Parts: sequence; structure tokens; C-alpha cells
Amino acid sequence: MSASSSDSPLNEIPPALQGVIELALSAFVKQNLNEIYLIIAASLWLGVSFSLFMALLYSSNAESRRTPLFWFSVLAVGFGTIPSVLFMKLLASTRMILRIVKTLTTERDTKQVTSFAKALEITAEFIKPYLFALTFFSYFSSICVDSILLLRIMAVFPPSRMSRKQVATVFGPLLTLKVARITTVIVLVVHYIRHSKNVALSDTTELYTNVTQLPEPKIAWSLQLIDNGICSFSFLYQLHKIQSFPLWLNKDTSLLRRLRTLFLIAISNFVFPVIFVIIQLILMTRALSYLAVGCLNISGVNIEVIGVLFATIWSAQLRETGGGVAIYAGGEISHETMTHDIQFRSTTIRSTRTDLESGLHQQTSTLGTIATDLGSSDVGTPATKEQIDSSSELYGKESAVVVVNTM
Repeated sequence: MSASSSDSPLNEIPPALQGVIELALSAFVKQNLNEIYLIIAASLWLGVSFSLFMALLYSSNAESRRTPLFWFSVLAVGFGTIPSVLFMKLLASTRMILRIVKTLTTERDTKQVTSFAKALEITAEFIKPYLFALTFFSYFSSICVDSILLLRIMAVFPPSRMSRKQVATVFGPLLTLKVARITTVIVLVVHYIRHSKNVALSDTTELYTNVTQLPEPKIAWSLQLIDNGICSFSFLYQLHKIQSFPLWLNKDTSLLRRLRTLFLIAISNFVFPVIFVIIQLILMTRALSYLAVGCLNISGVNIEVIGVLFATIWSAQLRETGGGVAIYAGGEISHETMTHDIQFRSTTIRSTRTDLESGLHQQTSTLGTIATDLGSSDVGTPATKEQIDSSSELYGKESAVVVVNTM
């Protein structure tokens, strides 16, 4: 006991401050468990996002780093981690310290405690910049991530192969929702700044509750719900058409296996954010603690970021391993993989040839020649040859050309 007490850091502090520090630590543990849980959640999400970001850098190459998708992914990680950092900074340096000071002043009103509280100078004016930045980035991070998801929609709805009317029909509502969400976030921050001017300098709790009483957060989450809902329906519907399209491919080929994996990625990119937005709207109507809403908001943003990073890393790995579809044009072979460009077009088939030894099926049309890797496990089997022959006969006049490459 004597050895442990002699090694205590409190022994180096003047006796007048030892009691203050001990009481502060006790108050910290008793009254700030909810804030500690939120800090732990933010720290965990930061660790996961940072690990996936390092995996993104490791799986990328010089060519992929020049693509807009890579830089959008980097921005998504940056915007996604800012709310977590702001929450930890705000809670650790302001909110919890204020509770400690309040407890100290109530239980032990001494000169040391009073001077300690005055030295902190934590008022509403000190907290406002953190809250304004946190409010902006909490909503803007989701918009940034959803902009990346718009690139996923462009993968299955390539604008270069659509008419202007089709482009306006598919992307018009999505772009309108993006602009409306950005406008709502800007109005929210401006309204919040004006509303906070009426808050007393000593009343910091009102700053937290005021933002939940504004209409803009509910509008922003409702627009995000509609935006993600349209993206989810459009992407999954088009992906379902690709999976169920009666091509010459066997159901166990590598291409369809990758399409199934793409379906799971689509769920993580589009469906999960919708679930979190619905829960946030429910919590806002129930007038629950801002800590619960904040924890759910941080989790929702980071799950969106993680889903986007996972899809990008997966596409990069497919690009390195190859497979899927090879496009022949002008005598040159372009080996590509999945999900960047999926083209549907009716075209006239000129010839069809299948090499069972190499497992390569070629189909020549007016647009060029498309070769599909049938997969080594299916090559040479009677079922495969029968399916190829029936597909060639079925599409002897008209066929849908599907070109699938990297996202």
C-alpha cells in the first residue's frame, strides 16, 4: 500500500488540489457514462474507417488513383470521420468538464473549485463553433457519400448509352434531391446560428436541445430517405434484370457469382442507410436524448462510408484478378471485370462461336464481338454446351448485349 501510494501521481500535486482532482474523477465516472459510450462508439468507427482507408490505398494502383471514384472515396472517409472527431472533442473538453465543475461547485464550494471553474471559461460561446461544424458535417457527410452512390447508379444506367429523355427520367430526380438536401443543410446551419443568439451564455444544454426542435433536421433526413429509397429501387431493379436475363451463361458461372456479390454490396451501400434514417426520424419524434441521436447519426454515416469503401476495394481486387467479360474490338482484346458499365441494347447477331477447351464464348453482332469466360468448372459439360446452343438459337436474330466492367 505504501509503495502504491508513494508512486501515485497525485503526490506531486499540491494538497489543496488533490481533493479537487479526486472528486472530479469520481464525478466523471458517475455522471458521464453516456458520453463515454458515445466516445467509445466514435473511436471504434474511426478505427474501422481508418483500417479500410489503408486497405483502399493498398489495393489501388496508379491508374485507379486517377479515377473520380477513388477521390470521392477519399473525400467520403474525410467527411465521415469529421463528425466523430468533433463529437469526441466536444464531449471530452466541454460537456463532461461542465458536469464535473457543476458537481464540484455543489458538493464542495471552495475557493479552489471556484477558481478552477473560472479558469475553464466554458460557455455557450465556446461550444457554438463545435456545434455549428458538427451540425453541418453530420448532414453533409451523408450527401457526399450519396454522391458516390450516384456513380454506382451510373454503372447500371450509363448516360452515354441512354437518350436525353431517359437520362432526365433516371438522374433528374436524384440530382434534384441532392440540390434540395444541400440547400436544407445550409438553411439549417444559418437558422441554427440565428436561433443560438438567444441562448444564455451559461446555458449550454439549450444549444443541444434547440437543434432537435428545428424543422430542418427532419426535412434533411426525409429527403435523404427519399433519395436513398429511389437509388435502392433503381439499382436493385436493374441488377435484378441483369441476373434474371436469359443469357447463354450457366447459373454457376463466375459472372453470375460476381453479380450476386454485387447485390450484397448494393444492400450495404443503399439499404442499410435507409434503415438508419428511418430510426433517426423515429427518435426525433420521440424527443429522446441528443446522445442517442448523436450515436446513431455517427453510426449511420460511418456505415455508409464503410459500405462505399468495401465496394471500391472489392472492385479493385476484381480489376487485378481479371475475369468476367472480355470485349473484342478492332482486333484488340480488352480484359475487363465488373460493374462499371452494364449495357442493354437490342442488336443483330451475326455469328456465335464457343471454344469449350478454353471456356470462351464469342458472339459477334453489329456492335462488335463480345467474349464471355464461362468458368473452368462448367467448361466441356453437356449442360453448358446445350445451354449455349439453345441461347445461340434463341438470339439468332435479336439479342441483348451486356457489357460489364469495373466500377
